[in-house]
Order: sequence, then C-alpha cells, then structure tokens
Amino acid sequence: MVLKFSRRDLIGKEFQLEEREDKDTAITELWLLEDGSVKIGATDGPLLKNFKGSWTVKEDFKGNAIGDNAFQMSLVRTYEAGEHTGKNQVGSFPYYVERRYLGDIDTTGEFVSVSGTIHGNDEGKKVDCEVGYFALIDEAAEEATI
Repeated sequence: MVLKFSRRDLIGKEFQLEEREDKDTAITELWLLEDGSVKIGATDGPLLKNFKGSWTVKEDFKGNAIGDNAFQMSLVRTYEAGEHTGKNQVGSFPYYVERRYLGDIDTTGEFVSVSGTIHGNDEGKKVDCEVGYFALIDEAAEEATI
C-alpha cells in the first residue's frame, strides 16, 4: 500500500528537528504553522538571538505530496558572537546562518516524519551545497505512546 501525505499531515504538530552537520548535532522543538511559517522552542544547539522560518510541500491537484524532496523548509537563525572586553576589541556582532531543508514525508513507525538533506550556500563559490542531514519526528504522538 502506498501512503499519501499532504501539507495537512504536518500542520500544527510538535516536531523534534534533529540536525547533523559535520560532527555537530542539534535537537530543536519545532512547529509547522498553517500560514507557512515555523515556530521553534527549546534547543540544545547554540543560543539564538533571532529566528525566521518558512515551509511548504509540493503537492498535486489532489493535495498529495509529489516528487522527491516534496517537503521544503528554510530557517534563518541569527546569532551573536564576540564580546566587548576593552577599547581595542571589536565587541559583539550578529551574524546569520540560512539553511534549506529538502526531504520526503513518510512514517516512522505509526507517526508522520520527514527526513532529508540540509543545504547552505558556499559563500566563496556562490553555489548551493549539501551540508548535512535532518529528520522531523512527530514528538507529541511519540510521547503519547510511552
């Protein structure tokens, strides 16, 4: 049996976003909102100063997800680096990191999930690069079975 998924299967669920880039990993609470925006909660990753996110699902005319990487999400995180320790120091400054998440909707056990690759820009070459892997797991549904 082929399972069909749509955008509706993801809206409003509490997901656990698991990210792997090089040797770094992070887990973040995340909600995909109906208006196409993303809300984040607690994370074990670096402390954020600001955040903006959006998501979509490529669908056919019946509302079913279609094609490889039907799920697409963009997260722009702003961090603050440096510190002001004296008059010759640069001080603190913000910087941002944009990541694009491309993946397929499926199930993990009985619960909806998304997994795929993380993409970022190579600033020097001005090209899109695959920088890691991610998984979105329906956290609330998984907790309900414990």
